[in-house]
Amino acid sequence: MTEKKETSPLRRKLVPSGDAQKAAGITRSAFKRLFTSVRSEREESFNEAQDRLGWTEEDITGFVEYRKKETMIYAVLTAVAFLFACGAPYSANPWSHLVTSLAVMLMIGTRWLVAHFRLTQLRHRALFSFAEYLGVLFPFLSDSFKEISAGLSEKSSADAGMRNEESAKVVDLNKNHNNN
Repeated sequence: MTEKKETSPLRRKLVPSGDAQKAAGITRSAFKRLFTSVRSEREESFNEAQDRLGWTEEDITGFVEYRKKETMIYAVLTAVAFLFACGAPYSANPWSHLVTSLAVMLMIGTRWLVAHFRLTQLRHRALFSFAEYLGVLFPFLSDSFKEISAGLSEKSSADAGMRNEESAKVVDLNKNHNNN
């Protein structure tokens, strides 16, 4: 009979199986949460959320000041990344330089957009959707967003009706078989 050879101490140190399985589980659950967005069904106003969280006016003022500074920092960093992108023609590898600079600019710009969205919610003391925020940020797009969201809600209700009709047309194959 063959004896199972014990793994070397170096291998056990480099590849701890328990830790690797734990890390794989954490990573798997993070990807699952990323692609299956679970949103709260809670519908509340800003004042209800303020009461629920126990925020005072001083807290909100502090949050506004923090978000203003955060928004400004992200805006400056986005501008710096843009300036780096403009310097791409003078680089040894211009395409690599340009792509990297634009990627950094887009990542930081995304953080600016999130920070500004939260700042706008705090300033207006309202919990509105991101589409409504884009309408506040770009007023000329406001009507377009309303039309798109109305069209999407009509489409989802029409799709639900079509699914119900389709499910009514499905033939139950089990009813043709006798259970003896």
